[in-house]
Amino acid sequence: MQKNKEGDNAYYNLWDANNNTYSTNDNQVVKTIYDPCPVGFKLPASNAFTGFTTTGSNTSNNYPANGIWDSTRNGWNFYAQANRAGQLIFFPASGTRNYIDGKVSLINSDGLYWSTGPHNQSSGWRLNFRSSYVNPLGNYYRSAGYGLRPVKE
Repeated sequence: MQKNKEGDNAYYNLWDANNNTYSTNDNQVVKTIYDPCPVGFKLPASNAFTGFTTTGSNTSNNYPANGIWDSTRNGWNFYAQANRAGQLIFFPASGTRNYIDGKVSLINSDGLYWSTGPHNQSSGWRLNFRSSYVNPLGNYYRSAGYGLRPVKE
């Protein structure tokens, strides 16, 4: 864990060797030695979670999530295909680890997961959700201790 909330505050490509932009994309991710995933896996592209809503952006009452909240397990069962079709994949509301003191918080209420790209020099793209919303293109300081959902290389 690093205590500098803005992380390295310098690089586009810590988790994707070919990245050279702050915008979200579906480009092929090339794993770096800094990628926190195990060997054979990598972080998903920054647009990977946009299928978790019906519009590809934040949800609201008019634009629902492409999934079902599971109040027993405290997380979302997202559909693998558009229009609430295909298999379901479960994402728990696993919370976060604070960069200042290392304490874990927001368990069973918030789900926070990294994707590869930076939003700007000090923050990265993330999926964040609660039972009432899903934000597939959120962003926050790069030092935040969020969950990972690796994809096979």
